[in-house]
Amino acid sequence: MAEQQSLPSYVIEFCKMFPSNGRLCTIMNCPAKTYLDINPQDDTHSYDYAVGNNTADLKFQYWLIVPWGGGSMIIPVDKTQTVRYLCPSNPAAPANVPATVSPFPTIWTIMPTTNSPTYKSSPGKLIAYIASGPSSVGGLGLLVWGPSPNSGTNVSNFTTDWPQQLWEIDFISKEDNIIPNFGLST
Repeated sequence: MAEQQSLPSYVIEFCKMFPSNGRLCTIMNCPAKTYLDINPQDDTHSYDYAVGNNTADLKFQYWLIVPWGGGSMIIPVDKTQTVRYLCPSNPAAPANVPATVSPFPTIWTIMPTTNSPTYKSSPGKLIAYIASGPSSVGGLGLLVWGPSPNSGTNVSNFTTDWPQQLWEIDFISKEDNIIPNFGLST
């Protein structure tokens, strides 16, 4: 876990815009080992741009997870202090649609799992599925297709049978407050 004093100043300033019950983190896909990241080359519209994998200039992206609407918002930390939200590009699409960042919130349900035989959580980290909607029923799961760094982040019909939908959420500071529905003790 990174210590808070080593965070860039823009991260600290961005987090001040939100309630203290948010959790600052990085989010990495377990099998692909690629970070959930914003691709600034696709920022052609401020309201909707692609989320890709670990672009060279960002190294990794900080995210803020904040309780909202019976689930959580997943918010990319933005150097311009612009608030956007991770969401499916088309929530009505049945499967395999690119994940995007837009100004319109989406409820995400973060479901920790202890049933993964391959990926185990360690202190300050959480292995979880991330699905849109207040429950996984009929929801779309966040996933990466395959191990390729350029495979892209998508949303697809949620199923816990796909290891591509497993994410390691690495919380930055153990002093951060706890989101109750995570059941964390870090």
